[in-house]
Amino acid sequence: MRVQSLNGLLAAVILLATCGCSNIDQQWQAAGDHPKGIEGRWQGIWKSEQDGHSGALRCVIRQTGPETYDCLFNATFWSIFRFTYEAKLTGRAVGEQVYLMGDQDLGWPMGPYHYAGSANPRQFYCAYHARDDHGFFALARPGGTPPAAPLPPPATEP
Repeated sequence: MRVQSLNGLLAAVILLATCGCSNIDQQWQAAGDHPKGIEGRWQGIWKSEQDGHSGALRCVIRQTGPETYDCLFNATFWSIFRFTYEAKLTGRAVGEQVYLMGDQDLGWPMGPYHYAGSANPRQFYCAYHARDDHGFFALARPGGTPPAAPLPPPATEP
């Protein structure tokens, strides 16, 4: 009886850890290889500056208005667990660079997050802050190189 309970618990943990992957996979395929501005596929890493944890990160960005973007993120933890979540970001373009910011409540145990960063058609760097964590994510187009630091501002900042 105890082994069955443990197997059931393990199955539940695996199911919860992989929830949302098919949605990101579908949107990833639908985004194609012909991005417009900062829309489309992104991949790279996230890193917590609080505890040093990091992992792979994928994102699909879709512009929904003149200054609004829907972002679907899929993060990997400990190389085996995946977490998919959506964030709505507000963006202000200066040339080809878009300054992005937004807030998202990721629920228990992560809570509310605040994002601030920028993207251009090739690279995307964003800092995040939460009650118990802070860090960044650095992304590039598939096959590209994610930025090692925040993107430099253009000649004219907002």
